[in-house]
Amino acid sequence: MYTGAALLLCYSCLLILRRLLPHSRLGVMAEDLIYWLFAGCFLSVRLYDKNQGILRLFLAAGLLLGAFAAKKLIEPVFISLTVKILEYPLKIVKILIKRLLFWAERCKISVCEFASRWGKCPFRKGFHTHAKKNAKRSWQFGRVRQKETKKENRI
Repeated sequence: MYTGAALLLCYSCLLILRRLLPHSRLGVMAEDLIYWLFAGCFLSVRLYDKNQGILRLFLAAGLLLGAFAAKKLIEPVFISLTVKILEYPLKIVKILIKRLLFWAERCKISVCEFASRWGKCPFRKGFHTHAKKNAKRSWQFGRVRQKETKKENRI
């Protein structure tokens, strides 16, 4: 009976992870695939261990009853408490990562300013020229599009 509850709580951990760190659709599918492979192996081992590999109806009933009980009694409290507990350390980690990335970017800018005195910056190899060209192209494309819409509106 506790096997179904254990599997449901493992899936709840995946739901918590998805709530704290949003994933792409492909990431969610990969997580689900890994979970179901784990669940199948875990159930096979439990079946072999407890029933000598014989499928019995009370095994399925126990799994469903345990999962249902955990879904109604434990899961809502488990998810809400875990999210609240992990939310603050995750915010701190995100802030620290942002600050570290800021200082790394600032260091890169300082190195480029220092290196520009004697030559080209190794980090910005042609960066500004491409950005200016792309900005000019997009501006010109916007003007062409405006002319086309004006012509269409006249007709």
